[in-house]
Amino acid sequence: MKLSDHLETSGNWVFRWRSYLPLLLIGLSLASLREAKYPGDSSLLELSLKIVSVAVGFFGVGIRAYAVGCAPQRTSGRNTREQIADTLNTSGLYSIVRHPLYLGNTLMWFSVALFAEAWTLAVIILLVSTLYHERIIFAEEAFLERKFGDSFRNWAAHTPAVWPRFRAWKSPSLHFEWRHALQREYLGLFGLITAFCAVDIVAHWFCLHQLNLDPAWMRMWLLGLGMFVVVRFLRKRTRLLFVTGR
Repeated sequence: MKLSDHLETSGNWVFRWRSYLPLLLIGLSLASLREAKYPGDSSLLELSLKIVSVAVGFFGVGIRAYAVGCAPQRTSGRNTREQIADTLNTSGLYSIVRHPLYLGNTLMWFSVALFAEAWTLAVIILLVSTLYHERIIFAEEAFLERKFGDSFRNWAAHTPAVWPRFRAWKSPSLHFEWRHALQREYLGLFGLITAFCAVDIVAHWFCLHQLNLDPAWMRMWLLGLGMFVVVRFLRKRTRLLFVTGR
């Protein structure tokens, strides 16, 4: 098998299981929290780092939500069985970066390690994210090139894969639809909040040997849980979040 064929085959396999493979990082993440350092002599430093970490994570969610909220139907999907793209999306975030969803993923994963102050884990996450998304990108772009030909090649020649080129911005062809973004990205947002809460509890246990349930984080987690339940119900039992053409 040619190397390019092997990369595409493995990329399609990773693409199919991309919702579950990141769960393999959980054990590694928890073990890495043994090196987490919560500075006891500088609460301002700790608070500042946590604010930056949370901001990075929510920014990653925001990138994903905006990309999805402006995407046409049958693009930027959560499909796993096969690649799907009825149109080539080249406007909005896709005008400055070819894979904004994977950029958002990386920022979300990295923010959790930053929040824990586990620097080894942060480096590992960046490396794993690069290898993980590289395979998916190879498979996706091979599919897009076969389907859209010169249109894809021209777009790819002027648009970076994961590092945005902001001066190339073009307004999205469709307006942002918050209902579509919410019903597609609510799970990722709740997962990020849960990860922050879990890291805070586990890291305090490793560093201080005590169970610490921070009231602020518990309130945020309960708020996130409430959002999850409501949106889940609306998605499964109603059509309030359904948007024609998205």
